[in-house]
Amino acid sequence: MEKRKEENMEKMAEKKKRALRKVERSMKSIEEEIEILKERLDGYNGKKLSPYKRSCILDRIYYLNTKSLPKKKAIREKIKLELGLMT
Repeated sequence: MEKRKEENMEKMAEKKKRALRKVERSMKSIEEEIEILKERLDGYNGKKLSPYKRSCILDRIYYLNTKSLPKKKAIREKIKLELGLMT
Protein backbone atom coordinates (compact mmCIF):
# COMPACT_ATOMS: atom_id res chain seq x y z
CA MET A 1 0.00 0.00 0.00
CA GLU A 2 2.77 2.43 0.95
CA LYS A 3 4.79 1.49 -2.11
CA ARG A 4 1.82 2.18 -4.36
CA LYS A 5 1.24 5.53 -2.70
CA GLU A 6 4.89 6.50 -3.29
CA GLU A 7 4.68 5.46 -6.95
CA ASN A 8 1.57 7.60 -7.42
CA MET A 9 3.31 10.57 -5.82
CA GLU A 10 6.29 10.12 -8.14
CA LYS A 11 4.00 9.93 -11.17
CA MET A 12 2.19 13.09 -10.08
CA ALA A 13 5.51 14.88 -9.57
CA GLU A 14 6.58 13.89 -13.09
CA LYS A 15 3.29 15.16 -14.50
CA LYS A 16 3.73 18.45 -12.66
CA LYS A 17 7.29 18.82 -13.97
CA ARG A 18 6.09 18.19 -17.52
CA ALA A 19 3.29 20.72 -17.08
CA LEU A 20 5.79 23.25 -15.73
CA ARG A 21 8.05 22.82 -18.75
CA LYS A 22 5.07 23.18 -21.07
CA VAL A 23 3.93 26.41 -19.39
CA GLU A 24 7.45 27.86 -19.47
CA ARG A 25 7.74 26.99 -23.16
CA SER A 26 4.47 28.71 -23.93
CA MET A 27 5.52 31.76 -21.91
CA LYS A 28 8.71 31.95 -23.93
CA SER A 29 6.77 31.77 -27.20
CA ILE A 30 4.42 34.53 -26.02
CA GLU A 31 7.39 36.74 -25.16
CA GLU A 32 8.93 36.04 -28.58
CA GLU A 33 5.63 36.91 -30.27
CA ILE A 34 5.52 40.21 -28.39
CA GLU A 35 9.05 41.03 -29.56
CA ILE A 36 8.15 40.23 -33.18
CA LEU A 37 5.04 42.40 -32.99
CA LYS A 38 7.05 45.29 -31.53
CA GLU A 39 9.46 45.03 -34.45
CA ARG A 40 6.53 45.00 -36.86
CA LEU A 41 5.26 48.30 -35.47
CA ASP A 42 8.19 50.03 -37.16
CA GLY A 43 6.80 49.05 -40.55
CA TYR A 44 7.96 46.87 -43.41
CA ASN A 45 11.03 47.87 -45.42
CA GLY A 46 10.74 51.45 -44.24
CA LYS A 47 7.06 51.72 -45.18
CA LYS A 48 4.66 53.04 -42.57
CA LEU A 49 1.84 50.87 -41.32
CA SER A 50 -1.75 51.91 -41.85
CA PRO A 51 -3.48 53.11 -38.68
CA TYR A 52 -5.75 50.05 -38.75
CA LYS A 53 -2.87 47.56 -38.91
CA ARG A 54 -1.01 49.51 -36.26
CA SER A 55 -3.99 49.39 -33.90
CA CYS A 56 -4.43 45.65 -34.53
CA ILE A 57 -0.80 45.01 -33.59
CA LEU A 58 -1.09 47.21 -30.51
CA ASP A 59 -4.27 45.39 -29.46
CA ARG A 60 -2.53 42.03 -29.80
CA ILE A 61 0.48 43.21 -27.77
CA TYR A 62 -1.86 44.57 -25.09
CA TYR A 63 -3.79 41.29 -24.94
CA LEU A 64 -0.64 39.21 -24.65
CA ASN A 65 0.84 41.42 -21.94
CA THR A 66 -2.30 41.77 -19.83
CA LYS A 67 -4.15 38.49 -20.28
CA SER A 68 -2.01 35.63 -21.60
CA LEU A 69 1.31 36.24 -19.87
CA PRO A 70 -0.03 36.87 -16.34
CA LYS A 71 -2.27 33.83 -16.66
CA LYS A 72 0.70 31.62 -17.58
CA LYS A 73 2.76 33.10 -14.74
CA ALA A 74 0.00 32.29 -12.25
CA ILE A 75 -0.21 28.72 -13.53
CA ARG A 76 3.59 28.39 -13.29
CA GLU A 77 3.59 29.62 -9.69
CA LYS A 78 0.76 27.24 -8.76
CA ILE A 79 2.61 24.26 -10.24
CA LYS A 80 5.86 25.24 -8.49
CA LEU A 81 4.00 25.50 -5.20
CA GLU A 82 2.41 22.07 -5.67
CA LEU A 83 5.79 20.57 -6.59
CA GLY A 84 7.31 22.08 -3.47
CA LEU A 85 4.60 20.51 -1.34
CA MET A 86 5.11 17.11 -2.95
CA THR A 87 8.85 16.92 -2.34
